[in-house]
Amino acid sequence: MKAPETAAQRLILAAAAAIGLQLAASGLLSLALPAGQTLLLPTRIGFIDPISELVTVLAMAVGGWLGGRAFVPLAAALSLLMWAGIIAMLSFAGLPGAMPGQSAALGQIVRDNLAGIVLTLLAAAAGAWLGAWLRQRTRPSPSA
Repeated sequence: MKAPETAAQRLILAAAAAIGLQLAASGLLSLALPAGQTLLLPTRIGFIDPISELVTVLAMAVGGWLGGRAFVPLAAALSLLMWAGIIAMLSFAGLPGAMPGQSAALGQIVRDNLAGIVLTLLAAAAGAWLGAWLRQRTRPSPSA
């Protein structure tokens, strides 16, 4: 396999690696935990899952390593896109009062998950930045 030559190719590779790693790690963790068990911590603005946030940081750090600093906004956008999918699935899951087209139910779903959404966006950006920073620190300088 040939290394990516352009910045766009590096970003595509970084996004694919980060998403793939995040989905694989989340899937493996769900298999490792007893059925239906998660670590959801309630806050005043919704629930957070610290294990999921750690997976996000690590996966996006890999993306940041591959894509550099340009991956940071893409990491946040990818996480927002994943949350949009999660919210859509929850709204169609037949939860009480969560029928399609009911903005109040959709608003409730967003409110219940607001802490997780915000923390995931921060974790994605921080992980991507950390990966880009580590790559920059470990690469030999051209003048050396």
